[in-house]
Amino acid sequence: MQNNEIWGYLESSDDLLIRGDLNGDVFCRGAVYCNGNVTGNIRANQVQLFCSRVTGDITCRGIVTDGESDVKGFIIAGMVW
Repeated sequence: MQNNEIWGYLESSDDLLIRGDLNGDVFCRGAVYCNGNVTGNIRANQVQLFCSRVTGDITCRGIVTDGESDVKGFIIAGMVW
């Protein structure tokens, strides 16, 4: 997704790049690379946030963030699928 606004649940079995606004939960068996805004929960194998804002909980095995990202919710890292 690039420079779009999406409403609803998003599920992917591959890696996912989010650029723009997503209003809904994300379930991804691969990695989520986010450079945008997510209002909803993220559950993924890996999460990488770059200049992002997430309003919701993140559940993942591993997470990487930069100094510009903001998460308003819980981060549960190290979970086993």
